[in-house]
Amino acid sequence: MGGIKIMATGIVFLVLGVLAIGLYQAQVVPNPLVMGSGSICLALGGFMVIFGLFGAAFKEFTPREGIHRGNTAIFSHTLIRCMIAITVADNVLEDDEVKAVRNLYKRVTGSEIGEGIVRETAQEMLKGGVDIITELKNTQSSLDKESKEKILIASLYILAADGVMDEGEEMFLEDIRDGLKVPMARFNKIKKDFLASRALKKKTVSG
Repeated sequence: MGGIKIMATGIVFLVLGVLAIGLYQAQVVPNPLVMGSGSICLALGGFMVIFGLFGAAFKEFTPREGIHRGNTAIFSHTLIRCMIAITVADNVLEDDEVKAVRNLYKRVTGSEIGEGIVRETAQEMLKGGVDIITELKNTQSSLDKESKEKILIASLYILAADGVMDEGEEMFLEDIRDGLKVPMARFNKIKKDFLASRALKKKTVSG
């Protein structure tokens, strides 16, 4: 029962208690049990009002768990920066990479993102130093399971754009997984399904 409901119930008991005591004192109902019942209702009602008031206040001021979890703005922000971090790993943002980021963003979110936003974000990240893994660790608690998996899949698309994945790209993807705190078993299934659907293979480095 919520704090407001407890307060409302308490007020009902208070009214009943006052009414019963008033009837007894006015000798309308001389039965002592009415006085006793009225006193109990009064005490119980007062307790419930106070308890409900504190309960409502506690609920109001206590931070709601996961209040930002799944938040669209946080997800979009993280998705964009993660994709851009991958594309600018070589410190260069090509025109086809801008197009790829925009297309993937639309595919994942269903919304458009302007070319200028992609380029400005990339420039800002390059200028300030790209540390997407730390960013992911700081925001992952605000993302739900579905959002994290969408970011992983988008990262897979970017990393495997050339049709293969080398060891460095595999390590980068693992860092992203760790930053997002996606369970390893789920991560492996997502990667396996993606690679199979795209008929991709890992690029091996010959000795």
